[in-house]
Amino acid sequence: MSKTYTTPTLTDAQREEVATGIKQVEKSLPFGLVSLTSIEIQRLAKAGPLSADFVMAGLELAIRNPELLTANRTVVELENQKEFIRNLDKVNGMVNGLAERLDSTLKVAKSDAYQTALTTYALAKRKKASGIVADYDRMAQRFKKQGARKKNTKSEPQTLE
Repeated sequence: MSKTYTTPTLTDAQREEVATGIKQVEKSLPFGLVSLTSIEIQRLAKAGPLSADFVMAGLELAIRNPELLTANRTVVELENQKEFIRNLDKVNGMVNGLAERLDSTLKVAKSDAYQTALTTYALAKRKKASGIVADYDRMAQRFKKQGARKKNTKSEPQTLE
């Protein structure tokens, strides 16, 4: 059973307000965001979700035992790094959650619009009134390369003789 979908509104002015808010969020970060190429990402040491406990345990061990640190690291730096990762991970989770909900909302809106277009196309195909032929022909381009659909006919089972 499908849900009834009511299309919300989002005006150009509202979209610009959201864009301004996103820019403000980015400005409010007290550091610059990094953009990496796919090659740069491949070269990074991977510390995904399965490594989170290992990473935090390693940082805590180094903080409690500064003699394990290399000369270019300090306890203060590791404490800052630990706090940065913890807080940025929470922000990232919020942004990812928002992005997932935005993506789902967009998929629902596009699906609903596509269903409406399919219904309109089917009705226009039957009607073919002079005022809609050009629009129908333009819509028909979407299916031009698909070829004719086979009708669902049940064939008799074949037997070996």
